[in-house]
Amino acid sequence: MMPIAPLPGVGGDGMRPAPQPPLPATRTAPPAAPFALPSPAASATALGRDFEAAMLAPLVEAMLPPEGGAAWGEGGAIWRGLFAAELAGEIARAGGVGLASTVDGLVAGRREGRP
Repeated sequence: MMPIAPLPGVGGDGMRPAPQPPLPATRTAPPAAPFALPSPAASATALGRDFEAAMLAPLVEAMLPPEGGAAWGEGGAIWRGLFAAELAGEIARAGGVGLASTVDGLVAGRREGRP
């Protein structure tokens, strides 16, 4: 009869876990960078893009197939609205219809003190 080799990770008697080597000494992680707010220009651009997406969402939703159609299945009203919002966001990120640049200009003007 041949001897059976112990399974890896199991002690010699097959019941207790095998002893593990000690873990190497660990170093503490470097301190995290302090929280930084986005620059005013970046936040103004995001504001314009988000506003454009919000304005495009109802227009996109009006172009989608009706809720009761086979395209949406059960819960079509929910999926239809979410799809329209995501599609509007992608349109705005891709350049949109020009509304974001107008909003960005107005926000920049307000920050400079122009009416």
